[in-house]
Amino acid sequence: MARDSRGVGRKVDSAVSGIIARKADEVFDTADVPGSARGVPPAGRGGWPPSPPTGPKPPHGATGAAEWRYQRYLHQAHSKGKTQDQVLPFDKWKTSHYDPAAAGGRPGRRGGSEQVAAKEYLAEHYGVQEVENVQLGPQWVDGVRPNATGGTDYFEVGAMTQGGLPEARERVKLANEVPALGENDTLQFVDKSAPSEDRWIRYSRSDDPMTKRYVPPETGEG
Repeated sequence: MARDSRGVGRKVDSAVSGIIARKADEVFDTADVPGSARGVPPAGRGGWPPSPPTGPKPPHGATGAAEWRYQRYLHQAHSKGKTQDQVLPFDKWKTSHYDPAAAGGRPGRRGGSEQVAAKEYLAEHYGVQEVENVQLGPQWVDGVRPNATGGTDYFEVGAMTQGGLPEARERVKLANEVPALGENDTLQFVDKSAPSEDRWIRYSRSDDPMTKRYVPPETGEG
């Protein structure tokens, strides 16, 4: 049964913040993060509050162009009241914002309208916080919430085939994430076109995302 998000309350918000902070520490435990720029600390490590970028804005593709824009992103985020735990690390920001813009595309991160609606549904009905800076294995998840066993429930939102499997590219991503689950963690795949809990595919460390699928209850399978 769907839960009213008002019942989740501050306790869940605090727990989710702890999840984000803990995962940030795991990701950025080394002094140098591959692909990050020297002089531009990754989100969650020093340099806060961030200063505005210095010098003129370099054109896309020029030396320091991504770093200049990332520093502007940090500064603008801070000015809007965001904390270190609420901003993207350099690599994630570059992939989702700078690289598409440099290629002449449109930067974005939340997905299409159907995916955005599904994420908002999860937040409202199940207390799932949409995140951009929580990593599970080599991948970045769409949402998190604490669970009753002291672990974390991770969420991915995407497209499901008629046969009840996540689409092929989704399965590849899930296969990268499942081995990184902790003993009390779970990973949920949510069909963006039907995000209710009874259609979630739940994974633990022992599951194979390439074969596990959603089975409608009326079939009696599984």
